[in-house]
Amino acid sequence: MILFILSFFNEQIEQYYATGVYPYISITLRFITGFFPFSVGDFFYFFILVYLIIKIISAIKRREELRNTGFFVAFLGSLIIRITKLYVVFMVLWGLNYSRSSIDRQLKLEPHNYDTSSISLITNELIDTVNSIRRKLPANKLPVYDRSLIIKEAVYCYTQASLSNKNFSYRLAAVKQTFFTPLADYAGFLGYYNPFSGEAQLRTDIPNVMIPYIACHEMAHQLGYAGEDQANFVGYMACRVSKDLFFRYSVYLDLLNYALAEQYRLYSTKTNFKRFETIIQGNRHRMDTLVKLDRKLIRQFFDKRRNNVAPIVSTLYDQYLRMNKQLAGIGSYDLVVKLLIAYKAKYGKI
Repeated sequence: MILFILSFFNEQIEQYYATGVYPYISITLRFITGFFPFSVGDFFYFFILVYLIIKIISAIKRREELRNTGFFVAFLGSLIIRITKLYVVFMVLWGLNYSRSSIDRQLKLEPHNYDTSSISLITNELIDTVNSIRRKLPANKLPVYDRSLIIKEAVYCYTQASLSNKNFSYRLAAVKQTFFTPLADYAGFLGYYNPFSGEAQLRTDIPNVMIPYIACHEMAHQLGYAGEDQANFVGYMACRVSKDLFFRYSVYLDLLNYALAEQYRLYSTKTNFKRFETIIQGNRHRMDTLVKLDRKLIRQFFDKRRNNVAPIVSTLYDQYLRMNKQLAGIGSYDLVVKLLIAYKAKYGKI
Protein backbone atom coordinates (compact mmCIF):
# COMPACT_ATOMS: atom_id res chain seq x y z
CA MET A 1 0.00 0.00 0.00
CA ILE A 2 2.83 2.41 0.91
CA LEU A 3 4.62 1.70 -2.39
CA PHE A 4 1.37 2.22 -4.29
CA ILE A 5 0.85 5.63 -2.67
CA LEU A 6 4.48 6.63 -3.27
CA SER A 7 4.12 5.90 -6.98
CA PHE A 8 1.91 9.01 -7.35
CA PHE A 9 4.66 11.38 -6.16
CA ASN A 10 6.69 11.70 -9.35
CA GLU A 11 8.97 14.54 -8.26
CA GLN A 12 9.82 12.85 -4.96
CA ILE A 13 10.43 9.53 -6.72
CA GLU A 14 12.78 11.29 -9.14
CA GLN A 15 14.69 13.13 -6.42
CA TYR A 16 14.95 10.55 -3.66
CA TYR A 17 14.67 7.23 -5.50
CA ALA A 18 15.49 7.45 -9.25
CA THR A 19 18.48 9.79 -8.82
CA GLY A 20 19.05 9.12 -5.12
CA VAL A 21 18.79 5.54 -3.89
CA TYR A 22 18.31 3.63 -7.14
CA PRO A 23 21.75 4.33 -8.74
CA TYR A 24 23.37 2.63 -5.73
CA ILE A 25 20.98 -0.32 -5.99
CA SER A 26 21.68 -0.64 -9.70
CA ILE A 27 25.46 -0.46 -9.52
CA THR A 28 25.53 -2.86 -6.55
CA LEU A 29 23.52 -5.44 -8.49
CA ARG A 30 25.76 -5.01 -11.55
CA PHE A 31 28.86 -5.27 -9.35
CA ILE A 32 27.65 -8.62 -8.00
CA THR A 33 26.27 -10.20 -11.17
CA GLY A 34 28.96 -8.71 -13.41
CA PHE A 35 31.47 -11.21 -11.99
CA PHE A 36 29.54 -14.11 -13.52
CA PRO A 37 30.01 -14.87 -17.24
CA PHE A 38 26.47 -16.27 -17.42
CA SER A 39 23.08 -14.71 -16.75
CA VAL A 40 22.31 -14.88 -13.04
CA GLY A 41 18.87 -13.42 -13.68
CA ASP A 42 17.96 -16.17 -16.12
CA PHE A 43 18.76 -18.77 -13.46
CA PHE A 44 16.62 -16.84 -10.99
CA TYR A 45 13.64 -16.93 -13.35
CA PHE A 46 14.29 -20.60 -14.09
CA PHE A 47 14.20 -21.48 -10.40
CA ILE A 48 10.97 -19.51 -9.95
CA LEU A 49 9.46 -21.44 -12.87
CA VAL A 50 10.57 -24.76 -11.37
CA TYR A 51 9.17 -23.70 -7.98
CA LEU A 52 5.79 -22.85 -9.54
CA ILE A 53 5.67 -26.17 -11.40
CA ILE A 54 6.43 -28.05 -8.18
CA LYS A 55 3.69 -26.11 -6.36
CA ILE A 56 1.17 -26.82 -9.11
CA ILE A 57 2.01 -30.53 -9.09
CA SER A 58 1.77 -30.54 -5.30
CA ALA A 59 -1.63 -28.81 -5.47
CA ILE A 60 -2.88 -31.41 -7.97
CA LYS A 61 -1.76 -34.23 -5.70
CA ARG A 62 -3.49 -32.59 -2.75
CA ARG A 63 -6.67 -31.73 -4.63
CA GLU A 64 -8.74 -33.62 -2.09
CA GLU A 65 -7.41 -31.34 0.69
CA LEU A 66 -7.99 -28.25 -1.46
CA ARG A 67 -11.69 -29.07 -1.51
CA ASN A 68 -11.66 -28.22 2.15
CA THR A 69 -12.51 -24.52 2.31
CA GLY A 70 -10.20 -23.79 5.23
CA PHE A 71 -7.21 -25.51 3.63
CA PHE A 72 -7.87 -23.83 0.25
CA VAL A 73 -8.06 -20.36 1.82
CA ALA A 74 -4.80 -20.99 3.69
CA PHE A 75 -3.12 -22.26 0.50
CA LEU A 76 -4.36 -19.28 -1.53
CA GLY A 77 -3.35 -16.84 1.21
CA SER A 78 0.16 -18.30 1.32
CA LEU A 79 0.46 -17.93 -2.46
CA ILE A 80 -0.72 -14.30 -2.38
CA ILE A 81 1.77 -13.46 0.37
CA ARG A 82 4.65 -14.88 -1.68
CA ILE A 83 3.58 -12.95 -4.78
CA THR A 84 3.22 -9.76 -2.73
CA LYS A 85 6.72 -10.14 -1.30
CA LEU A 86 8.12 -10.62 -4.80
CA TYR A 87 6.24 -7.53 -5.99
CA VAL A 88 7.62 -5.44 -3.10
CA VAL A 89 11.17 -6.55 -3.96
CA PHE A 90 10.53 -5.70 -7.63
CA MET A 91 9.28 -2.22 -6.76
CA VAL A 92 12.16 -1.47 -4.39
CA LEU A 93 14.84 -2.77 -6.77
CA TRP A 94 13.48 -1.05 -9.88
CA GLY A 95 9.70 -0.76 -10.27
CA LEU A 96 9.39 2.69 -8.69
CA ASN A 97 11.22 4.05 -11.74
CA TYR A 98 7.95 3.78 -13.64
CA SER A 99 6.84 6.79 -11.59
CA ARG A 100 9.93 8.96 -12.10
CA SER A 101 9.94 12.21 -14.07
CA SER A 102 10.11 11.66 -17.81
CA ILE A 103 13.21 12.21 -19.93
CA ASP A 104 11.56 15.14 -21.73
CA ARG A 105 11.39 17.01 -18.42
CA GLN A 106 15.04 16.26 -17.75
CA LEU A 107 16.05 17.58 -21.16
CA LYS A 108 13.44 20.38 -21.14
CA LEU A 109 11.80 19.11 -24.31
CA GLU A 110 8.22 19.93 -25.26
CA PRO A 111 6.70 16.85 -26.91
CA HIS A 112 3.25 17.23 -28.38
CA ASN A 113 0.89 15.21 -30.53
CA TYR A 114 2.19 15.26 -34.08
CA ASP A 115 0.31 15.46 -37.36
CA THR A 116 1.00 13.88 -40.74
CA SER A 117 3.21 16.81 -41.75
CA SER A 118 5.46 16.52 -38.67
CA ILE A 119 5.80 12.75 -38.91
CA SER A 120 6.61 12.96 -42.62
CA LEU A 121 9.36 15.52 -42.03
CA ILE A 122 11.06 13.42 -39.34
CA THR A 123 10.63 10.24 -41.42
CA ASN A 124 12.26 11.86 -44.44
CA GLU A 125 15.16 13.09 -42.32
CA LEU A 126 15.64 9.63 -40.83
CA ILE A 127 15.62 8.05 -44.30
CA ASP A 128 18.25 10.54 -45.47
CA THR A 129 20.38 9.93 -42.37
CA VAL A 130 20.17 6.15 -42.73
CA ASN A 131 21.00 6.41 -46.44
CA SER A 132 24.04 8.57 -45.73
CA ILE A 133 25.45 6.20 -43.08
CA ARG A 134 24.72 3.04 -45.10
CA ARG A 135 26.65 4.33 -48.11
CA LYS A 136 29.76 4.59 -45.93
CA LEU A 137 29.50 0.96 -44.83
CA PRO A 138 30.56 -2.07 -46.94
CA ALA A 139 28.12 -2.48 -49.81
CA ASN A 140 28.20 -6.25 -50.14
CA LYS A 141 27.62 -7.11 -46.46
CA LEU A 142 27.26 -5.33 -43.14
CA PRO A 143 30.12 -5.91 -40.68
CA VAL A 144 29.57 -8.53 -37.98
CA TYR A 145 30.64 -7.33 -34.55
CA ASP A 146 31.46 -9.56 -31.61
CA ARG A 147 28.96 -8.93 -28.82
CA SER A 148 31.71 -8.11 -26.33
CA LEU A 149 32.89 -5.32 -28.64
CA ILE A 150 29.33 -4.05 -29.01
CA ILE A 151 28.93 -3.88 -25.24
CA LYS A 152 32.28 -2.13 -24.88
CA GLU A 153 31.25 0.47 -27.45
CA ALA A 154 27.85 0.88 -25.78
CA VAL A 155 29.53 1.63 -22.45
CA TYR A 156 31.76 4.17 -24.23
CA CYS A 157 28.68 5.79 -25.79
CA TYR A 158 27.06 6.23 -22.39
CA THR A 159 30.31 7.63 -21.00
CA GLN A 160 30.35 10.24 -23.75
CA ALA A 161 26.63 10.99 -23.37
CA SER A 162 27.07 11.45 -19.61
CA LEU A 163 29.36 14.43 -20.26
CA SER A 164 26.24 16.45 -21.11
CA ASN A 165 23.82 14.60 -18.80
CA LYS A 166 25.11 13.03 -15.58
CA ASN A 167 22.02 10.79 -15.43
CA PHE A 168 23.49 8.83 -18.36
CA SER A 169 26.57 7.82 -16.37
CA TYR A 170 27.05 4.07 -16.71
CA ARG A 171 29.66 1.95 -14.94
CA LEU A 172 30.23 -1.76 -14.34
CA ALA A 173 28.56 -3.33 -17.35
CA ALA A 174 26.35 -6.37 -16.82
CA VAL A 175 24.98 -7.14 -20.29
CA LYS A 176 24.50 -10.86 -20.84
CA GLN A 177 23.35 -13.26 -23.52
CA THR A 178 20.10 -14.81 -22.34
CA PHE A 179 19.62 -18.56 -22.04
CA PHE A 180 16.02 -18.05 -23.10
CA THR A 181 16.81 -17.29 -26.76
CA PRO A 182 15.04 -20.53 -27.90
CA LEU A 183 11.88 -19.21 -26.22
CA ALA A 184 12.27 -15.62 -27.42
CA ASP A 185 10.12 -16.06 -30.53
CA TYR A 186 7.23 -17.18 -28.32
CA ALA A 187 7.84 -14.60 -25.60
CA GLY A 188 8.31 -11.91 -28.26
CA PHE A 189 11.41 -10.18 -26.89
CA LEU A 190 14.70 -8.99 -28.42
CA GLY A 191 16.23 -8.21 -25.06
CA TYR A 192 15.00 -7.57 -21.56
CA TYR A 193 16.06 -6.11 -18.24
CA ASN A 194 16.04 -8.29 -15.14
CA PRO A 195 15.24 -6.07 -12.14
CA PHE A 196 16.18 -8.78 -9.64
CA SER A 197 19.74 -9.21 -10.91
CA GLY A 198 20.33 -5.82 -12.52
CA GLU A 199 21.40 -7.49 -15.78
CA ALA A 200 20.51 -6.50 -19.32
CA GLN A 201 19.72 -9.58 -21.39
CA LEU A 202 20.17 -9.92 -25.17
CA ARG A 203 18.99 -12.54 -27.64
CA THR A 204 21.82 -14.35 -29.38
CA ASP A 205 20.16 -15.05 -32.73
CA ILE A 206 18.90 -11.68 -33.98
CA PRO A 207 20.51 -9.83 -36.92
CA ASN A 208 23.76 -8.26 -35.77
CA VAL A 209 22.78 -4.76 -36.90
CA MET A 210 19.97 -4.67 -34.33
CA ILE A 211 22.16 -5.44 -31.31
CA PRO A 212 23.85 -2.05 -30.66
CA TYR A 213 20.57 -0.18 -30.26
CA ILE A 214 18.91 -2.99 -28.31
CA ALA A 215 21.92 -3.13 -25.96
CA CYS A 216 21.75 0.63 -25.38
CA HIS A 217 17.98 0.36 -24.82
CA GLU A 218 18.39 -2.30 -22.13
CA MET A 219 21.26 -0.36 -20.55
CA ALA A 220 18.89 2.61 -20.31
CA HIS A 221 16.58 0.37 -18.27
CA GLN A 222 19.56 -0.41 -16.04
CA LEU A 223 19.95 3.34 -15.47
CA GLY A 224 16.36 3.51 -14.26
CA TYR A 225 14.51 4.62 -17.39
CA ALA A 226 11.63 2.19 -17.06
CA GLY A 227 9.25 3.49 -19.75
CA GLU A 228 9.86 1.88 -23.15
CA ASP A 229 9.75 5.20 -24.99
CA GLN A 230 12.13 6.64 -22.38
CA ALA A 231 14.57 3.74 -22.79
CA ASN A 232 14.32 4.01 -26.58
CA PHE A 233 15.15 7.71 -26.47
CA VAL A 234 17.98 7.37 -23.94
CA GLY A 235 19.38 4.53 -26.06
CA TYR A 236 19.25 6.88 -29.03
CA MET A 237 20.99 9.66 -27.07
CA ALA A 238 23.80 7.21 -26.29
CA CYS A 239 24.15 5.55 -29.71
CA ARG A 240 24.11 8.82 -31.65
CA VAL A 241 27.38 10.03 -30.08
CA SER A 242 29.26 6.96 -31.27
CA LYS A 243 31.95 7.49 -33.87
CA ASP A 244 31.33 3.96 -35.08
CA LEU A 245 29.21 4.05 -38.24
CA PHE A 246 27.77 0.59 -37.55
CA PHE A 247 26.49 1.76 -34.16
CA ARG A 248 24.97 4.89 -35.63
CA TYR A 249 23.37 2.89 -38.41
CA SER A 250 21.81 0.54 -35.86
CA VAL A 251 20.08 3.32 -33.93
CA TYR A 252 18.84 5.31 -36.91
CA LEU A 253 17.64 2.21 -38.75
CA ASP A 254 15.55 1.21 -35.73
CA LEU A 255 14.22 4.74 -35.25
CA LEU A 256 13.25 4.77 -38.92
CA ASN A 257 11.15 1.65 -38.35
CA TYR A 258 9.28 3.42 -35.52
CA ALA A 259 8.78 6.54 -37.62
CA LEU A 260 7.51 4.60 -40.64
CA ALA A 261 5.09 2.66 -38.44
CA GLU A 262 3.73 5.90 -36.97
CA GLN A 263 3.56 7.61 -40.35
CA TYR A 264 1.61 4.76 -41.91
CA ARG A 265 -0.65 4.55 -38.86
CA LEU A 266 -1.55 8.23 -39.14
CA TYR A 267 -2.11 8.20 -42.89
CA SER A 268 -4.14 4.98 -42.70
CA THR A 269 -6.71 6.79 -40.56
CA LYS A 270 -7.36 9.26 -43.36
CA THR A 271 -9.91 8.68 -46.09
CA ASN A 272 -7.49 9.69 -48.85
CA PHE A 273 -6.10 6.25 -49.71
CA LYS A 274 -4.37 7.56 -52.81
CA ARG A 275 -2.33 9.90 -50.61
CA PHE A 276 -1.49 6.94 -48.37
CA GLU A 277 -0.20 4.98 -51.36
CA THR A 278 1.79 8.01 -52.53
CA ILE A 279 3.51 8.25 -49.15
CA ILE A 280 4.49 4.57 -49.25
CA GLN A 281 5.85 4.84 -52.78
CA GLY A 282 7.68 8.07 -51.91
CA ASN A 283 9.44 6.41 -48.99
CA ARG A 284 10.49 3.46 -51.14
CA HIS A 285 11.85 5.79 -53.82
CA ARG A 286 13.72 7.91 -51.27
CA MET A 287 15.27 4.95 -49.46
CA ASP A 288 18.66 3.62 -50.59
CA THR A 289 18.62 0.17 -52.18
CA LEU A 290 21.03 -1.21 -49.56
CA VAL A 291 18.84 0.09 -46.74
CA LYS A 292 15.82 -1.60 -48.28
CA LEU A 293 17.81 -4.83 -48.52
CA ASP A 294 18.87 -4.64 -44.85
CA ARG A 295 15.28 -4.01 -43.77
CA LYS A 296 14.09 -6.92 -45.94
CA LEU A 297 16.58 -9.31 -44.33
CA ILE A 298 15.38 -8.26 -40.87
CA ARG A 299 11.73 -8.77 -41.89
CA GLN A 300 12.54 -12.20 -43.30
CA PHE A 301 14.22 -13.18 -40.03
CA PHE A 302 11.06 -12.44 -38.03
CA ASP A 303 8.63 -13.70 -40.67
CA LYS A 304 10.20 -17.16 -40.39
CA ARG A 305 9.59 -17.09 -36.64
CA ARG A 306 5.93 -16.11 -36.55
CA ASN A 307 3.81 -18.23 -34.21
CA ASN A 308 0.46 -18.18 -32.44
CA VAL A 309 1.87 -17.84 -28.94
CA ALA A 310 3.71 -14.51 -29.32
CA PRO A 311 0.52 -12.41 -29.83
CA ILE A 312 -0.89 -13.79 -26.57
CA VAL A 313 2.30 -12.96 -24.66
CA SER A 314 2.33 -9.55 -26.34
CA THR A 315 -1.19 -8.89 -25.07
CA LEU A 316 -0.18 -9.83 -21.53
CA TYR A 317 2.88 -7.56 -21.75
CA ASP A 318 0.66 -4.79 -23.08
CA GLN A 319 -1.47 -5.05 -19.94
CA TYR A 320 1.64 -5.12 -17.75
CA LEU A 321 2.83 -1.85 -19.31
CA ARG A 322 -0.58 -0.24 -18.87
CA MET A 323 -0.66 -1.24 -15.20
CA ASN A 324 2.70 0.49 -14.81
CA LYS A 325 1.53 3.87 -16.08
CA GLN A 326 2.40 3.31 -19.75
CA LEU A 327 -1.08 3.95 -21.05
CA ALA A 328 -0.12 3.26 -24.65
CA GLY A 329 0.90 -0.28 -23.72
CA ILE A 330 3.00 -1.92 -26.44
CA GLY A 331 2.57 1.31 -28.39
CA SER A 332 4.84 2.98 -25.81
CA TYR A 333 7.84 1.93 -27.89
CA ASP A 334 6.58 4.04 -30.81
CA LEU A 335 6.24 7.13 -28.62
CA VAL A 336 9.98 7.66 -29.02
CA VAL A 337 9.00 9.39 -32.27
CA LYS A 338 7.24 12.11 -30.27
CA LEU A 339 10.40 12.68 -28.24
CA LEU A 340 12.50 12.69 -31.39
CA ILE A 341 10.30 15.37 -33.00
CA ALA A 342 10.54 17.47 -29.82
CA TYR A 343 14.33 17.07 -29.78
CA LYS A 344 14.51 18.09 -33.44
CA ALA A 345 12.32 21.14 -32.74
CA LYS A 346 14.65 22.29 -29.94
CA TYR A 347 18.05 21.51 -31.44
CA GLY A 348 17.34 21.54 -35.16
CA LYS A 349 18.89 18.13 -35.75
CA ILE A 350 18.68 14.47 -34.81
